[in-house]
Parts: sequence; structure tokens; C-alpha cells
Amino acid sequence: MKKISVLAILIVFMFSVLALAVDRGEMTKKYKVFVLSTNAGITEEAEVHIGERAVLKFYSTTENPDNNALSRAQFTSGRLGQMIRDGSKLSEILPDIIENRVVGRVGDEIVFTLDKEDAVGSGVPEVILGFDFANQVRQAFEGTALQEQYLDFLIYKWKLREDRVEIKVSNDICELYMNNKLIARLAGSGDVRLAFKRAASMSYYVQKAIIEQIDPGNFTPGITKDDNSKDLYIGRLKGKKIFSVNSADAKLNNTGEYKLVMKWITSIREALGARAYTYTTAKSMFSQSGIASWYGPGFHGRTTSNRERYDMYGYTAAHKSLPFGSEVLVTNMNNKKHILVRVNDRGPYIAGRIIDLTKTAAEALGINGLAKVRIDVINGPKKRMDRYNYLVEKNLFKPE
Repeated sequence: MKKISVLAILIVFMFSVLALAVDRGEMTKKYKVFVLSTNAGITEEAEVHIGERAVLKFYSTTENPDNNALSRAQFTSGRLGQMIRDGSKLSEILPDIIENRVVGRVGDEIVFTLDKEDAVGSGVPEVILGFDFANQVRQAFEGTALQEQYLDFLIYKWKLREDRVEIKVSNDICELYMNNKLIARLAGSGDVRLAFKRAASMSYYVQKAIIEQIDPGNFTPGITKDDNSKDLYIGRLKGKKIFSVNSADAKLNNTGEYKLVMKWITSIREALGARAYTYTTAKSMFSQSGIASWYGPGFHGRTTSNRERYDMYGYTAAHKSLPFGSEVLVTNMNNKKHILVRVNDRGPYIAGRIIDLTKTAAEALGINGLAKVRIDVINGPKKRMDRYNYLVEKNLFKPE
């Protein structure tokens, strides 16, 4: 009985192998792959046929014999033929970008590689041509066509090959680089995953600006309040918060939080081709020049005009009329030092003065008593700022 069972197993196995061989033989006949090559002037064209269909078409000039259309077509034809015989799922081929080249792959197996001359010859960008090639192969092997969303992803990946953004993790620190240039160093504060999440958010918006060709001048600093009502410096893209700076980041970078947010914003802007952020490059909603003063110990801990607790070590300011929450870039015109503050109080009430700063903000500007400054509102309640400017323009209101 045992001999019969073993014999039966062997027979079944042999039939299975034979059936597989027949099946692959039929596949090879059905999907016969071959190359046709032609020359038209100085341009060489080579087509890869699957069955009766011309699926892929490569181009080159005869001036480039080492990497011509025929060699790329023959490579592709050979790979297709081998993968058919191996039973690979060519119906699931995907376009991809590997080492700055557009390729078609099934798993880790490369099926075709495109050259710039293919794009020139076809009049179609490489990344779109690769997408079309992959869909042609999928269709030839009765697969499902890739959706346009995959093309969007491919274009996204293609654009990033030139403006490479990457995150490096070391111990409790995450570093964001663009084209091998350091953009930001973020502290993990005991949990590097949090730093990585923040760095990933920055990376996403930098890449978004690259892909959507957003003016890098839209990367701006900002100031708001954190969950504990403490002043928090942030970075924005087109008004949307994209990162924040904390005390651990400042300590890691051996600087203050305001200087750090300006450093990160400037690094991003310059990496993308824009100038550093100062009052000369800021998009101001309202500007004013005059004398700045500061107020401290006698008011520390008291309630401000907008019902906050005054903190002379924070980064806020008093102004006679600007809407509360206005983010104001204050520049000392004597030394060009600047600081970003948030309006949360009213004053000063001494003639000739336009803004009252906290002790810390004044020190950042190098102000010991009084100084000539320029103030620029870079962010604030838009409707209220529009009305504010309207009243000023119509001489219905005069800011002091």
C-alpha cells in the first residue's frame, strides 16, 4: 500500500509539473515578445511587441551608441520573456523612480528603464511615459490599469529627486535636511518619536511647496499661545501652522526660541530660493514707525486688557488700538534687531510712544529705555485688520 501511495504522489507531481510547463509554454506562445527597430534620420526607434501589439517604444540618436533605443528594447524584451517563463505577475507591474531613473518593476525585478531620449523622442515627460508604459504592459497581460492617483504620487516622487528632503535620527535628536543642507535640529525631549513626528510635518510642507510650486516667501514665522497660555513661536505656510519651537529645541541649538524659529524659516526660504525673513521682506498688514518703551516689574502678574496675565518674561506688547492677537514684527531701527510679539494689552499712554514691550522683548531688541522702531503686523484677525486699515486710510481714525 505504501508503494502505491508513493507512486500515486509521484504521478500527481509529474502531471503537475507537466501541466505547469504546458501552461507556461502556452503563455510564452500567447505573449510572444520581440523587438522591431527602425532608423529615421539620426533617430533610432525600437518597439517591444507583446503578441501582435506594439506595447513599448524607445528612442535614441545614433550619436549615442552606448545607450541606444535598441539596447533598451532588447533588455526589456529579454526581461519580459524570462518573467513570462518564470510565471511572474506582469499584470502587476508598477512604474517607479530608482536612482533618478524611471523604471518599470515587478517586485524587485526591473522590467524596463527609460532614458531622457525616450522623453524627447516621444514628446512625453519620462515620469508620464513610465506610467503609460506600465499600463500598456498591465493591459497586455490582462491586468487592471493604474489610476491617476498613482501618477500623482509618481510625479511627487520625481520632483523630490532634485529637491531631496530627508530626516536623520541620532539618539534623541531629529535633523531635517534638504539637498544635504541642514534645515532644522529638533529635540526629542526623551521621546525621539515626537521629534520625528514634528520633523516629518516640516518635511511634508516643504515637499508640498516644492511640488505645488508655492512661493517660498509664504513660509513665515508666527507667535501664538500654547496649551498653558505661554507664548509659542511657530512656523507657517500660507498662514497654516506647520511647526512650533520649544525650549528644548532652543537649548539644543544654543539660542533663543525666537531666533530659532527665524533660523528655521530662513533656512527653508533660502533652500527654496527666497530671501531671509525681515521687515523688508515681510508682507505687512499694517506698518507704523515711532518710539517703543517697555514695562515690567510694577505690572508683572496683573491682568492685561484682554484678560490675560501679564508676563514680563513673555513676548507680548501693548498697543493703543491694534486688534488683540495681532502678531507684530518689531524692528529696532538703530541696530536692525527684531522680535515678534503678540498684542494683548493697551498702551502706552505717553505721547509719542507707539508700543510698550515686555522686558524680555525689549532686551531682545537691545532696548534699555526708549528706541525708534518700526512695527509691522504680519498676522492678525483679517476682518478687523481690514476695517482698521480702512478707517486709517479714510482719515476716520488716527493710530497714535
